[in-house]
Amino acid sequence: MLPAPEQVKTINSFFRTFSDLESLNKSPTPSEAEIMLKVLQFLLLMRLEIQRTQRGASAVTEKIEIAKPTVVVDLVALHTKLLVHKLGNNFFDSFESVVPDITFLESGAAMGYFRGAITALPEEDKQSAVHAVLTTILAHEREIFPETVHRSTQFIKICTGFRNSKLLLPEHIATLVNILENPEAALGNSTGRRIQYQLVFYLFDSIKPIDSGITYTPRSLD
Repeated sequence: MLPAPEQVKTINSFFRTFSDLESLNKSPTPSEAEIMLKVLQFLLLMRLEIQRTQRGASAVTEKIEIAKPTVVVDLVALHTKLLVHKLGNNFFDSFESVVPDITFLESGAAMGYFRGAITALPEEDKQSAVHAVLTTILAHEREIFPETVHRSTQFIKICTGFRNSKLLLPEHIATLVNILENPEAALGNSTGRRIQYQLVFYLFDSIKPIDSGITYTPRSLD
């Protein structure tokens, strides 16, 4: 076994190479995305093993790049994006899919490779991880909704706002509230209504600390 410092150098070198390759291919095919997911999973398993064998040696483990909070959040977003490219319009039906919810990110089976990394994040970074998953899904909504699913005008408005500005404008917040209060009227009776409503709820929940005086309990839509 390599000495601890060499293990850290090795994983950091692998990670830099992976990052360079990923930056060159922003729209991988499903098979390419699957390969990249496997490499990412391998790196995360390496992190787990180094942290396990060097338990208590924080001076060593804190130098692991993929264990740093901001990098963990970026990798959660990348993991979600690669799943979108791999699964396409099967994203919402796959057991591999992810949910923008901190409980799921910390303990969901699909996030097993991130074991411990998300739980160890500071609270603010945990919220950033949830937001990263959600915004990645919304940014790729045209790819993951089957062509047969009708997306409501109001839902498209929210997604377009995210793609264009990366933040919620007051008009988008008003649209969110309208969908939550009047889902049948806002979303119609399309087959994708439940998924659209759930994503809107997660989006509202992610900004709730900004306006904690308003709360909603998600409804069950068929």
